Amino acid sequence: MDVGWKAALDSRPTGWPEDGGGSCAFWIKWGERHPGGGPAASRFRIPHRRGFQPLKLLFDFLNRIFGLGLLALGLSACVFFSHFGAKAIHNENQLRERGVVTDAEVTGIRPDAGDENDVGYDIQFQFVVEDGGTRYSYADVLNRRNLWYSPTQAEWSYIRETNRIRIVYLPGDPWVNRPLGRNPMMDSIAALAMGLMAGALCLMGAGVWVKRRLRWNYYRNRLRPETIDAIAHALKRIQSEGGGRNFVFFTLGKDPRYWIQCAGRPGARTLQATAADNRSLRKPFDLTGSQISRLRSLEWKRPSLRNPDHYHREWWAANDADRRRIACEIMQTFHEVYGLELDLPPVVHLGIADEPA
Repeated sequence: MDVGWKAALDSRPTGWPEDGGGSCAFWIKWGERHPGGGPAASRFRIPHRRGFQPLKLLFDFLNRIFGLGLLALGLSACVFFSHFGAKAIHNENQLRERGVVTDAEVTGIRPDAGDENDVGYDIQFQFVVEDGGTRYSYADVLNRRNLWYSPTQAEWSYIRETNRIRIVYLPGDPWVNRPLGRNPMMDSIAALAMGLMAGALCLMGAGVWVKRRLRWNYYRNRLRPETIDAIAHALKRIQSEGGGRNFVFFTLGKDPRYWIQCAGRPGARTLQATAADNRSLRKPFDLTGSQISRLRSLEWKRPSLRNPDHYHREWWAANDADRRRIACEIMQTFHEVYGLELDLPPVVHLGIADEPA
């Protein structure tokens, strides 16, 4: 038995069988060989990230808590940019077809650093149409009025000579106007493109979110409640007991070849996990290319320099609801990647550290 570890036999959930039969087997004889001749759980090494990852934690938190809110925000951005981009394009086409050119009086000048192509000043202008006394100013599709405008070199020369600027306006709605030297079509197309891109990203994100929810609901309804409870309870223990690096080792039924292991420690809100792959499996039980692809599609990452042993991933596990969701995803991996039946009882090997890691 490894020094610094203990077998935790005192917290078996209510209703768990005392032996290996029934709905769940619970083996935690620490340091013994895995039942069926598999690797010893106490010798299995799992990547454990000690570094603080604020960006990932923030992303996971927003994804879990504000997923629908972010989706709604993205859709709103899609509607906003698409609507006003399309409106700006329509206004520009109307100005080109039916616009009236006139001079507007420059009513304000202010310094502007600008870029090397600007004259260094912004201006405001107003004009009056022939059939009324309303003074119109530079406006945009957001109905903002009396806006500032950066004139071109040619426009600035005309302004210095006459204190006026050439503009074009729409006779039916003079608030639709622009300086004659400005071509806003590219800006309008860019706004429309941004709206469409935001919409496409939102649809993709919504599709992934809906697919995950449907798959989670599918497994939550298919799995036995005691199966989900057993896995979630074990995950909770490695996040609340012991003094350091704890882990739990899951298999299904009497087949020890296919496994998933999770590591955690008290106070941590994330779980690191590894899964059986061809580094631990031998023919004819090794994974095919389609199985590896399915493993990756379930967000398991291939071995890397930082985590060289097996396929791995990280789960956000801040509460019981998160752990029950993870239990469904663990069973999904067993079923869709390893081809194991969902009715098989989970076998739990639990290791709780006596001392801090």
